[in-house]
Amino acid sequence: MRLRKLALSCLFAGVTATEAIGIGWSVANGDIDSFVIFALRLAFSLYLLLLSFASINQHSIQDHSKSILHILVLSFLATTLMGETAIFPLTPPPIASSMGSSSALNVPWYTSLVFYFLACVVAITTPQGPKYHYPPEQIYLKKTVSAISTVYEDNVCGSTSTLSACLYLRPSLNEICL
Repeated sequence: MRLRKLALSCLFAGVTATEAIGIGWSVANGDIDSFVIFALRLAFSLYLLLLSFASINQHSIQDHSKSILHILVLSFLATTLMGETAIFPLTPPPIASSMGSSSALNVPWYTSLVFYFLACVVAITTPQGPKYHYPPEQIYLKKTVSAISTVYEDNVCGSTSTLSACLYLRPSLNEICL
């Protein structure tokens, strides 16, 4: 988990660097509108960078899942909104509108989009808590494990790796499988 959080921090550091480059280009062009847009995006990426750095040393399940969900939602929103404007632009991205329609000027925009997308994928695939099934050998002593009389690893239905869900209504009624 710690490596995934470190990867998130590196991705958000890349976003922050890309947004800082965008601010530099807007200052070099003297475009106030682009500067404001990139300054807001830089503040957002700095917030995500600080949040991801703070989450690296979180070990409790509650704190870990809160920060990962927060990062996931914010990176998903950024990916969705930036992706939507990349696919359906009403106007070119702010930096490109100030200097003309050169495809080289869209590089910071699309680079940030890729970083946000990768961060979203890493946050989605990060586990939120412990595994549901631990082998008894990892939890209990050998003597305790040898005294266990039932060694089933299946669910309440008795069927593993199927999509059936069984309902037990009453002990006198039969098992109903959907």
